[in-house]
Amino acid sequence: MAFDEALFNAMNELAREYGLVRFFFSFFAETFIYVLIAVFVAVLFFRTSGRQRIYYSFLTALSVTLSYGLIAETIRSVYHRPRPFMVHDGVLLIDPLSIYSFPSGHMSFLVPFGMVMFFYNKKYGLWFLGLTFLVGIARIAVGVHWPTDIIGGILAGAVSFLAAHYILKKHYEVSSASR
Repeated sequence: MAFDEALFNAMNELAREYGLVRFFFSFFAETFIYVLIAVFVAVLFFRTSGRQRIYYSFLTALSVTLSYGLIAETIRSVYHRPRPFMVHDGVLLIDPLSIYSFPSGHMSFLVPFGMVMFFYNKKYGLWFLGLTFLVGIARIAVGVHWPTDIIGGILAGAVSFLAAHYILKKHYEVSSASR
């Protein structure tokens, strides 16, 4: 926990100290998720064929449902980790969406999108995942997450993508073999 505390304090202090840095982190922590989703949808609908579009849509929906809807919410319902602003005074720079912080809902939501993007196109995927990681850094800096919350959300998203990919790939192989 010393790692969590030290990294959180350094990042939050930077955001509180400098107005431009605060603006940057606040934008990435709250608003940029919508930009990423819009980019994902644009790539999905304008760069894929009908059959690919259906597969990537199902892969995304299943990955996000497992990660955000099942794993993150189940963990939060049994593990009530307080957010940093609940432990420290004067560190909150944006309004949080929920009370508990582990795992990060933003990361458990965005990482599956990034993994699907990477699966579709490695270059686009690396950019998407890098920007997703920046959202996680920003959520630490503005006082709503500990670093391990972000790591937990990333792991939930990655594991969910792998499980969804395995399920759909196996289903696709079964249905292809039956033709």
